[in-house]
Amino acid sequence: MNDIRRIGGTTNAVIVQLPERQYPGVVIQYDSLHNLLKLVHEARKQMLANDRDEARGIIGEIEALIAGYAGAFEK
Repeated sequence: MNDIRRIGGTTNAVIVQLPERQYPGVVIQYDSLHNLLKLVHEARKQMLANDRDEARGIIGEIEALIAGYAGAFEK
């Protein structure tokens, strides 16, 4: 059995290579994933309430978090 290789990353965005996959992936801890989900739900709630400024801020927060995960590939 081949092992999963840790390629790099940070505490919240560990880059791994699974033996059966062509490209590496990022491991996101449950609490980080749950936080993203809560932010998406909150953004949706604000959009339905027509509070676009608040929704825009939350979406910016989501974007920054995902950019951090994606940025781990570049380090």
